[in-house]
Amino acid sequence: MTDIHDTNERRNSYRIADLAIIDLIHVTDNITEDDSADVFFPRNTEYSLMRELFILEKEASSYLRSIKERSSDVYAYLKILNNKIELISRTISDKFASSNKNDRHIDLSQGGIGFSYEEKLLKDNFYALRIWFDESMIGLTVFVKTQDVKELENNKYRISCKFVNLSSNDDAIISRHIMQVQSKLQRLKKEKN
Repeated sequence: MTDIHDTNERRNSYRIADLAIIDLIHVTDNITEDDSADVFFPRNTEYSLMRELFILEKEASSYLRSIKERSSDVYAYLKILNNKIELISRTISDKFASSNKNDRHIDLSQGGIGFSYEEKLLKDNFYALRIWFDESMIGLTVFVKTQDVKELENNKYRISCKFVNLSSNDDAIISRHIMQVQSKLQRLKKEKN
């Protein structure tokens, strides 16, 4: 028999509190697996570039491991090139984040996202959601369905949503971001002790 404490602890181990920039647009509930939430938002060059760089990095990782096994010099050179690209990416990311400084406190898990919002959203409705994670310099645009809407003080609402039709790339972005934030928190905790 599973202890409720163990279940909650396991669930919380895949949940993080973080800051992110979010944009939200109400959509119809006729969402299919082929639909893309991107079409609801204006094109943003920096956002698109960071997404493409993430996909390329994901595709290249197995090749890089193979090269490392065969030639340490080539591997070292490619790592230097990767570091250069990351520096450029950080600059682009900082530019994007500073021009959209609308960070919100969020809680994020593999299954969904929670945040406070100025408008009352409709429960059980679908929305296109664009999220930009400052920490990992990446964003994603996904469909969500509101699960819970609670009124807070100061004319805000606590919104809880689940992800709908999440692509494998978006799932990987969320996983990677959660792991990066958790690793950073563990490092800070060790440094503090």
